[in-house]
Amino acid sequence: MSASNIDKFNDLTGRVLSGLYLTFPMPSNLATAQFVESPVEWNEERKMDLPSKDAEFFIATAGWLIGAGYINGSVSPYTHVSDVVLTAKGLDILNATPRSLTHAHSLREQLAEIARDSSKESFKGLLAEELITGAKFIAPAVGLL
Repeated sequence: MSASNIDKFNDLTGRVLSGLYLTFPMPSNLATAQFVESPVEWNEERKMDLPSKDAEFFIATAGWLIGAGYINGSVSPYTHVSDVVLTAKGLDILNATPRSLTHAHSLREQLAEIARDSSKESFKGLLAEELITGAKFIAPAVGLL
């Protein structure tokens, strides 16, 4: 039984977003061949390889993610998407928005405040919280959960 378009979209979207999360904030190039089994197929009528339906679907998915504001990048029809990076909206749906974008004080400011108060336990607690938060989001992306 073949997967529905929504199932294929969800699979591709999950793979794209988790990959971009692991490389954030560095832009990535996403080749169609990384995401579909056969990016091209032989067209007997034209006597040449043409993009497969799966390649077209991947590019349409990436285009939709760009248009919806979850990622930034440039689509090169049927071959790849270049300079792709998660947007704030993309980070938000992954529930991975950096603390510095959501809290009044950045991690650096919080650490400086704790250092001034010289509370070793507060320092340990803040670092543990940051590490646990990061691990929660990275573990599923790399298949640990």
